Amino acid sequence: MTNSVLKPICGVTGHRQMIHDKATIKIKLKEMLRELNVGHIICGMALGFDQLVAEVCIEEGIPFTAAIPCFGQDKLWPQDSQRHYRKLVDKASRTKIVSPGDYHPSKMHIRNQWIVSNSSMIICYWDGSDKGGTASCLRFAESKNKEIKNVFTSLSLPAAFVTTSFEKTP
Repeated sequence: MTNSVLKPICGVTGHRQMIHDKATIKIKLKEMLRELNVGHIICGMALGFDQLVAEVCIEEGIPFTAAIPCFGQDKLWPQDSQRHYRKLVDKASRTKIVSPGDYHPSKMHIRNQWIVSNSSMIICYWDGSDKGGTASCLRFAESKNKEIKNVFTSLSLPAAFVTTSFEKTP
């Protein structure tokens, strides 16, 4: 019998707009995923950081679940964004419609809670702002005692200041 170690399942959350360039974020994210020996990602497929993580999963061969909040999540997005979204979803190892039915803002929060509840830890791109879906998701993750790794702080601060908890950046 082999002694196998379970690889962590990481949920992701992050901002649509990212102040660091995409290539730099991808490099740091790939380093983080290797260090954590991630076995699976659960991704909410929103524009911005979520989709960047899905791209990295595809590039690195890491299986990911596309956690889609509801039918038509992308219907108000520009055509190019819709096409990119569909390509990423098609490459997911699993697709989960968290809340069947049409779009409603509350379904984004339900999706985020589902991601946290089904993950062993969270990787985020969070700038420290108190408002928005990323902050709300991280508060929920903290309430569930999930370890949180923030790509934003690892790119923005000296290593001595990077924390793994949901704290304001110094």
